[in-house]
Amino acid sequence: MSTASKKATKRIFLVNRDFQLRYMRSSVLVGIVSTALTSLLILYPLYEFKIIRIAQFLPTPVMVAMVLAALANVLFVAYMTIFFTHRVAGPMFALVRQMRIVEEGSLNAILHTRDSDEMKYVTRNFNAMVDALRHQTEADIAKLDRVVEELEDLARKGQSPASIDDARGLLQSFKQRMERKIV
Repeated sequence: MSTASKKATKRIFLVNRDFQLRYMRSSVLVGIVSTALTSLLILYPLYEFKIIRIAQFLPTPVMVAMVLAALANVLFVAYMTIFFTHRVAGPMFALVRQMRIVEEGSLNAILHTRDSDEMKYVTRNFNAMVDALRHQTEADIAKLDRVVEELEDLARKGQSPASIDDARGLLQSFKQRMERKIV
């Protein structure tokens, strides 16, 4: 397997550790509490009505198996929480990264979605917003081109060349800044 294909298949499940670990802790706590409550609700009535005796009915190997099963349950809940929050945290992380690109002035940000992403709607709307901003900027550049052409026509006709040159310079610098946003 080449380095490029290894990079493509590499998965980082903790893309936003604070977010994912916070939900994992909550899920594990819910798993522990629900396991304890379920065990209590099942075993307590059986013990209270003397249907079973813990010392006779549940020998040490069975108790150890129950504790190991509870631990396996907690680990499974923790893994599944990380796995499912990755489907939300990954696209959120990518969205924030692309928003920073737009914030810096570039309108070339684009989000790619995976089939398993839970935020396809947000991704589509972000891409549509950036595309609309890009088209609006291109339209503004076209308007500036027309203004510059009109100023050059006025300059050729000999009308107020000093102020026209100043205006042309300002418009050209503004146009260049606008072009940098979409390039």
